[in-house]
Amino acid sequence: MHFKALTTWQAEDYDITVVHGAFATSEEAASIAAGRTPAGVRTLRYADGELYLLFNDGQRLTLKDADIEVRKLKPVAISPGRPWTNDDFELVPVRIGDFAGIPELTRGFGSQGYGVRDPHGQVVPTLAFID
Repeated sequence: MHFKALTTWQAEDYDITVVHGAFATSEEAASIAAGRTPAGVRTLRYADGELYLLFNDGQRLTLKDADIEVRKLKPVAISPGRPWTNDDFELVPVRIGDFAGIPELTRGFGSQGYGVRDPHGQVVPTLAFID
């Protein structure tokens, strides 16, 4: 039974969730996802038609379509002064090969959060790391 690291990234009106790895414990997966170890996730990048994670130790993991979920902000969710929630986004059928044709997905990604999925694909409650 393995746990997976879950990271969520924002690119303008899009959220990209990346699921990767096979970790023995939920704590190990959370540390990697939060970037708390040398092998931890540092950033998500798109270049030359590839989407990949960069890690603190300089390693790189090229992602596949099965590793990501893309959500787009619903038009009705855009209103001044109201914070967005998960319900304001909808899953969209965007593949990595489509990123080049969507300018918002080629300009960079900001970290939104991290988490862990259990061996059954369910999100595991994790403690926040506070510096």
